[in-house]
Amino acid sequence: MSIEAMQNFRIGNVMQLEQQGFLPQSVEDASVVTADAVARKASPADFGNRPVRCGPGALVPLTERAAIWSERLAAARGSVHAVMGVYRNALAQCEAPSWRERSRLLSLMVDAMPTVPERVALWRELASSPGVGDAVYGMILVRIKSAAEMRALHDALGIRSLDPKALEAALRGANTAAARVNKLRELVELWPDDLALHLLLLHALEDADDRPGARDVARALRSRPTADTTVRTAAGELFLRFARMDKSPTDELEGLRTFGEIVEFAPDDPVARRRLGDLLRAHGHFGQAARQYETLATMLPDDATVPLLRASAAQGVGKVEEAVRWTEKASSANAPDGASGSARTARAMALTYLSWARAAARKDGKKEVLDRLLARTKLLVAADGAGPGARVSLAWAHPDFHAVLWTDALGAMMPASEGDPMLGIAQARVPTARPARIEVRLEPDDAQRAARFRIEATLTVVLDEGTDKERILLLPVRVEKPDQVTLRFAIHNGSVTAEVER
Repeated sequence: MSIEAMQNFRIGNVMQLEQQGFLPQSVEDASVVTADAVARKASPADFGNRPVRCGPGALVPLTERAAIWSERLAAARGSVHAVMGVYRNALAQCEAPSWRERSRLLSLMVDAMPTVPERVALWRELASSPGVGDAVYGMILVRIKSAAEMRALHDALGIRSLDPKALEAALRGANTAAARVNKLRELVELWPDDLALHLLLLHALEDADDRPGARDVARALRSRPTADTTVRTAAGELFLRFARMDKSPTDELEGLRTFGEIVEFAPDDPVARRRLGDLLRAHGHFGQAARQYETLATMLPDDATVPLLRASAAQGVGKVEEAVRWTEKASSANAPDGASGSARTARAMALTYLSWARAAARKDGKKEVLDRLLARTKLLVAADGAGPGARVSLAWAHPDFHAVLWTDALGAMMPASEGDPMLGIAQARVPTARPARIEVRLEPDDAQRAARFRIEATLTVVLDEGTDKERILLLPVRVEKPDQVTLRFAIHNGSVTAEVER
C-alpha cells in the first residue's frame, strides 16, 4: 500500500469514528463522547489504539512548534486555566507526542506564569499526572534565584518559614561569628523547612571558619527534595571557594557536581541548562560551559543569545577570533542592517573581547597578532558607526551580578543604552574633550552578594580605538563593602581613576 493510500485509509477511519461518536473533537469533549459511546454499548476495542486527527502544528519542527506555543501562552499569561487550556489543546492536536516536546512545552508554561504562587498553582494542576508534576516542580525550583522567591515558594506550598523581621531581632545580639552560628542553629531547629535560614547558617559557618560544619550543612541541603537553584548555587560555590583556599581537588569536584545537579533534575529545561553554563563560566570552567551552551543550542536553535553565550565561553579559553565569529552569527540573525539592539550588543561584546586581546598582544610584544586584531577591530568600528569619543564597556560573568553602567555622556548621568545585563555586558561612548564621569550601580542585594563572594567585573575604556594612538585601560570593579551600591570612576587626560568613598 502506498503512503498516500495509507494516509487516505487513516483519514477515512478517523472520519468514520467521528461520525459514530467514538472520537472526541477536543479533550474537553472526551467525557461526553465516552459517556455517549458507553450508552450505545461500544466495545473496549473502540477505545484502544484508535486514530486521532492531528492539527497542522504537529507537522512542523519543534522550534516552530515552540514559537506557536509561546504565542498561545502569551495570550494566556498569568492564568492557570488558560495555560492548562493551551496544554490540553497541544496534546489533543498531537503537538507534544513525546517527552522531548512535552518538556519543552511545560518549560514555556512555567515561564508564562510570572509569579512564584502562580507557578505553584500550575504545578498543583499537573501534580496528579505521572512524571509531569515532578518535572514542573523541578522547573519551578530552577527558577528560584533569591531569598524572597524562596520565601514566596514556601508560602505557596504552606511551608513554615521565619519572618525576616523576627530573624533580624533574633540575631541582633549575636556580635561574633560563633555566636551567630549558635543562634542560627537554634533557629534552624525551630524552623527546619526554612531553606533561607539554612543558607544563613551555611554562610555563618564559613565566616566562623568551620569548614567541616559548612560542608555538612551544604551536603544536607543538597539532599533535600526542596533544594532549588539558590541552594545548589550557594552549596556549589562554597565547595569551590574551599577548593581554591585549600587547593583541594575533592572540594572542586564536589562543587562542580553540585552545579551539575541543576540539570540532573531538569535535563530538558533550557533555563536549567543556561544556568549551569553561566555558573561554570563564572568560575572559570570555560570548556565545560561551552559544552553546556552547545547543548542549549540544540534546545533553542533560533535563540540569538545562545551564540553570544558561546562567544563568551570561547573568549574564556583564549579563542578570541572564534568568539568574534559567534558574535557575528548572533548579529546576522537580527536586523540585516545591524541596527537592532541585540546586534549592537553582539558588537559590544566583540569589541570588548578584541580590546582585551589587543591589550594582551601589546603587553607581550606580539606585533603580528596585534595587527590582525586591529584589522578586525576597524571593520567592527566601521559597522558600529559610533561617533568620536572613548568607548566604555562593563563586562561580568556571574549570573547573579546585575550591574548598571551610568555615564554623563549627554551632560547628566544616564544609564548606558547598549548591552544586555543578562549577558553581562554594558557599553557607552563618552566625550574625551572634557572630564567624563562613570558610575557602576548595583541593587542592595547584588552589592551584598558581590562584596561577600568577591564577584568582579571589568571596566574597559578604549581611547582612539583602532588607530596608532590607541590606548586601552582596564580596571577591575570590586565591591569592597556590602552597602557600596555605587562605584564611581573618572576619565581625565587619557587616564581612568576610581573615586574613593570617604
